[in-house]
Amino acid sequence: TVSKGSSDNGYIAYYADKVINAPNGFVDGDFAWGIDDYGMYVLCSYFGDATELTLPADCKGENYKIGEAAFDGCTALTSLEIPNSVTSIESYAFYDCTNLSSVVIGNGVTSIGSNAFRDCEGLTSVVIGNGVTSIGDYAFERCSALTSVELPVSLRSIGENAFYRCTSLVSVLICENVENIGADAFYSCNKLKSITSLIPAEKLFAIPGLATTKIYRTCTLYVHIGARETYAATEGWSRFVNIVEQDLSDIEDVLGEDLDNAVFYDLNACVVEKPANG
Repeated sequence: TVSKGSSDNGYIAYYADKVINAPNGFVDGDFAWGIDDYGMYVLCSYFGDATELTLPADCKGENYKIGEAAFDGCTALTSLEIPNSVTSIESYAFYDCTNLSSVVIGNGVTSIGSNAFRDCEGLTSVVIGNGVTSIGDYAFERCSALTSVELPVSLRSIGENAFYRCTSLVSVLICENVENIGADAFYSCNKLKSITSLIPAEKLFAIPGLATTKIYRTCTLYVHIGARETYAATEGWSRFVNIVEQDLSDIEDVLGEDLDNAVFYDLNACVVEKPANG
């Protein structure tokens, strides 16, 4: 006898319970699928044992999202490629995938949910596609091998403790369209040496606190020429001891080229033209 939802016999019951409880659930190969209340296909779980995995290009010819805890605890997984057809990554989707070292997130993804990659302690490389507008709370908590993060030009919001205890993180690039950064987004990232902010002075906003006191002393904040005074007078940013002005136009040019290759979707997950304001 196998108890409902148990991990006995290779997690058969655990995944079967996910499929049964998923609205309109069905299985295709190593993937269990469902359909949400809005008619969007949801990848509910994976029961394969691949080490290198590229997710399906579509589900029955349609775009889809990665559901909550879909790959929770898939410790065999070492590298992952998420195609442009994926529109969002839900909470805890890749939680505790401890051997996952490399992730490429396609340009179709617009949101990364809370705790999505939490405790992926082997993660050294993550490419976040130029479609992501929000990174949820604790999304990359304790990704202790991650050394650098280049946040996409599309990004608008970084959640609380998003990169909490990423203890190998040494550099971060924050693009100009970011409008909100949650409390302690880089808390306990004690090796952090540089944060480059492309947010112009006229769009700068107060933050409740970015990191620990040590980081404010040892990490250099690089800003646009002429923006130092504004950063030094704005809550949160003003705590940095070293705020350095630099010509950052070359970085913006490169990011602009990347955005030209982005894929944009409307609320119905249909491909649309790039917005006129970028």
